[in-house]
Amino acid sequence: MALINCTECNKEISDKADSCPNCGISFNRKENKVKISKKTKIIAIILSIIIILGGIGSFIGYNIYTENRRIAEEHLRAEEEQRLEEE
Repeated sequence: MALINCTECNKEISDKADSCPNCGISFNRKENKVKISKKTKIIAIILSIIIILGGIGSFIGYNIYTENRRIAEEHLRAEEEQRLEEE
């Protein structure tokens, strides 16, 4: 617990006090409010973008892979049919 000066009467009071016991002024305090620094917000945004781009890249990569696999299988089937027709 630290002591601070009242903004109204300038007497020392607890930093946890909701009002000054000397002059009665009320302090607007939001308890348990967590302040997130600008740097932390920027890092969170960058990481979110990286994760989203990774997901999009994985989706596109998988689609390209499956399409190439389908084309290769069709090509092999066509070669097999051609080989069987020649025999």
